[in-house]
Amino acid sequence: SVARTFLLFLTIYIKLCLSDDVLGCGGYVRSDVEINFSQVGIKLFTKQGNLKYETECAPNNGYYFIPLYDKGSYIIKVAPPPGWSFSPEEVALTVDGETDACTLGKDINFHFKGFAVVGKVVSAGSDVGPAGVGVALFRGDNLIQSTETSEGGSYVFTPLSAGKYTVLASHDRWTLLKDKVVVEVADENGDAGSSLVVAGYGLTGRVTTDGQATPGVSFILHAHAETQTVPGCTAGAPSGYKNNGDLVVLCHINSDANGVFNFDTVPTGSYSLTPFFQSEETKYEVIPAVYEVIIANADVALEQPFS
Repeated sequence: SVARTFLLFLTIYIKLCLSDDVLGCGGYVRSDVEINFSQVGIKLFTKQGNLKYETECAPNNGYYFIPLYDKGSYIIKVAPPPGWSFSPEEVALTVDGETDACTLGKDINFHFKGFAVVGKVVSAGSDVGPAGVGVALFRGDNLIQSTETSEGGSYVFTPLSAGKYTVLASHDRWTLLKDKVVVEVADENGDAGSSLVVAGYGLTGRVTTDGQATPGVSFILHAHAETQTVPGCTAGAPSGYKNNGDLVVLCHINSDANGVFNFDTVPTGSYSLTPFFQSEETKYEVIPAVYEVIIANADVALEQPFS
C-alpha cells in the first residue's frame, strides 16, 4: 500500500540521517586544587597534525565538548598556559561510530598535575641570556628539581604545588651578579622574571712570534660606549700607549708565559681589541693591529693568534 511504502521510505531516510549525525567527544579537565579552567584549551588534531577544532573548558567545572563531523583518526590535546602540567597531555583515538569512546559517550579527561616556576637568566644590560646555566629549585632546604637554561636563558620547573620556592643559578666559569630569587606559587605559575644575571663572558686569545709563545704583550680593550668595569683587568691603558681612535679605553691585560691572554668577565656588547708591545728602546708591530669582537651571551675564543 501507499502507506506502507511511505513508512518504509521514512525509516530508510531516518537511518540515513542518523548515520550523518554529528558525533562528539567530551570530558573534563580535573584538578585537586583550584585552577582557572577557562585558561585551559582543548584542541582536536588530525593524525597528520592539522588542527581541526579548538575550544575552552567551562569555567565552572572544566567540561569541554568537541563536535566531530567525520569518522577517522584524531588526537585530542590539552592546551594549558605555559608550564601547567597535565596527565595525559594528549589522547589518540579512532572514531569508527561504534566502539570508540566518543561514540559510546565516555568522558576523555585530563588531570592537572601542577603549576610551574618560570624565569630567565639574562646577561647584564640585556633582556636575554645564555644557554647552559645551571638552575636549581629549592623548597626550604630541600632540592626539588634542577635543570639548565635553554637558548635565550629561559628555564621552567614543573609540576609544582603551591608554596614558596628559591631558584639558585650557578656556572663553573661565569660570574653572576645575582644568583638567587624567591618566588611564590599560588593559583597560577610563579614568575621569577629576569632576576638572575650573568656579569659577562670570557674573551681569550694567543700571541706568538715565529710560532713561539710571546709573553708580556698588552691587549687593550676598547668599548664603543661607556660600560661597566671589567673585573680582573687593569683599568686604563698601559704606559706609552696612545689611543688614536674615538673609542673608550676600558682596561688591559698582558699575555702570560704561554702567550695566552684572558679577559674573564666582559659584558655583552661590541669591542675593539688592540695589541701593544714595546720595550724601553723599541715598539714592536703586532698584527692584526685591531680586532673587532662582539660578546653575546657566550665565551669568545679567538682562533687566529696575534703575531
